[in-house]
This record gives sequence, structure tokens and C-alpha cells, in this order.
Amino acid sequence: MCNYLPPGVSYDDFLVTFNVPSRKTYFPYQHFDSLDRLNEIVLPPKETFFSSLKQCNVLESRERVRFCKLTNEEGKTSAEALKILGLQTEPVSTIDTKYAELVAIWR
Repeated sequence: MCNYLPPGVSYDDFLVTFNVPSRKTYFPYQHFDSLDRLNEIVLPPKETFFSSLKQCNVLESRERVRFCKLTNEEGKTSAEALKILGLQTEPVSTIDTKYAELVAIWR
């Protein structure tokens, strides 16, 4: 599809132009390590959405990932991490919420 779009126009821009709703979804790439996995008829568990490339669960919000990295790996306090990120409160995990959305779509 992208081959048919004029230069400088993204697929998202194309969808917006024609009022077509787009919804980001997530795919557990590393879970599919063999062709037999394609025959599974259930949604893989939320733990399989971990990406070794990004070193996080792709269902997690970017703010939460950055906050955890600052506090766990760089030794910052929660208050320091919040100040660096410009947040008022500690970001909550979004894994369960996004996984529930996937379950609803899967049905």
C-alpha cells in the first residue's frame, strides 16, 4: 500500500485523510519461533510480548519503561526520575490493560 502513496505521505496520514480509524496493535514476534505456532488458536500469554530488541514488554507504556530504567538501572530515586521525565506521579503499568484490549479484539 505504501508504494502507492505520494512521497512524504505516511500510511497514517492516508487513513486520516479518508477518516478511516486506525488502531495500533501488538504482535509477539519472538513467540513465533516455529511454523507450528501459527496453528495455535489462543492468544499467547502477555509475557510473550517481551522484545529482546527493546528490552521491555511492548505492551508497557514508554513512560513506565523510562521510569523503570532510571530507577532500576541508573540508580535514580523515584523523585529524581519523575523530575527528569517531567511527570507528577509514577506511571502505572499498562501491560494488563493493553492485554485485555487484545483479548477483546481476539474474540
